[in-house]
Amino acid sequence: MIIIIENGGLGNQIFQYFFCKSIASKNEKIYLLGFDDLKKLINDEQLCFLIKTSISKTLMFRLA
Repeated sequence: MIIIIENGGLGNQIFQYFFCKSIASKNEKIYLLGFDDLKKLINDEQLCFLIKTSISKTLMFRLA
């Protein structure tokens, strides 16, 4: 499992995506936190996009 937090614009997101694809095992899942622009461009079964707002709400409820 690889988890990446969005950092930068679309160009940086694409670089981060391809870097993780190059180091991931064949069946390894890649979790992307944020990456809204990239989600619109790439359809890959290996990727799991996580929306920032839903994650932050979940973390807030668990911490309280």
